[in-house]
Amino acid sequence: MNMPTRPHRLTVPEFIALKRAGRKISMLTAYDYGMAALLDSAGVDSILVGDSMSMVVQGHETTLPVTLDEIIYHAEMVGRAVQRTISASTKPSKTPAASSKRPAARRSSWKGAQTRRTSSPASSPPAFR
Repeated sequence: MNMPTRPHRLTVPEFIALKRAGRKISMLTAYDYGMAALLDSAGVDSILVGDSMSMVVQGHETTLPVTLDEIIYHAEMVGRAVQRTISASTKPSKTPAASSKRPAARRSSWKGAQTRRTSSPASSPPAFR
């Protein structure tokens, strides 16, 4: 009996290569396991867990109230759901720069997201624009 093989997980270098090759890349937003699994099975290339969660999920008027802990919590759910899709998350705008230098145990809790955007899109590396 053949065991089903797990789909290949798209890596950051592969994702960048797709862009450089001129391929259209799809990126949609998900904040939970169910939606991430659905998007992954539909073939979406990338899933973003963004600070827009503050308005969409939490009902705030702006993105400012969302915390780093909340982003991490949702990024972990999304990361557990995907088998092929690359997942990314944003660092909330009010998160101090010092929070990037947390102990290793804290950083390991980001295991759900393969990439993190910690700067504005304009200052991001060209490969990610």
